[in-house]
Amino acid sequence: MKIYLMKYLLVLFFFLSILRIDNVYLFASEKKAIDFKLIDIDDQWVDLASYKGKSAVLLLFWATWCPYCRRELRVLKEKYDSIKDSLELLVIDIEESKERIRDFLKKNNLGSLRVLLDRDGSVAYAYRILGVPTYVLIDKEGNIVFMGYHFPHDYKELILR
Repeated sequence: MKIYLMKYLLVLFFFLSILRIDNVYLFASEKKAIDFKLIDIDDQWVDLASYKGKSAVLLLFWATWCPYCRRELRVLKEKYDSIKDSLELLVIDIEESKERIRDFLKKNNLGSLRVLLDRDGSVAYAYRILGVPTYVLIDKEGNIVFMGYHFPHDYKELILR
């Protein structure tokens, strides 16, 4: 009986962990975007609610120490001109100083990206960010339509649903 129970618990744990890791589409299809108000690197306040009804928004949660984030930031910089008419891009750094971020942006020639400061990580926590980089695509109505670790190449189709 004890061995059966252990096997059952292991299988249950395995499936729950898969569901937790692979919940990006489940989470995305069921949730409204959580509003937040953050300051950007130029000391301007950004309120997510101000985009509702006007524009879709693509969030990228990232950190300067993350090598995968560096790659995704380069991808965004390359795609920026083609996506800026379809959606608003907000790049959210998690828990790093403004000086460190400024140095990073300058060193990597990424000054054109609008970077918001999630100083205490509360927005990342509210969005259940498990790792960086993480993209969150929000349609005009404020629904999360995609959440994942790569740029959503079908973003136009997702925001038009």
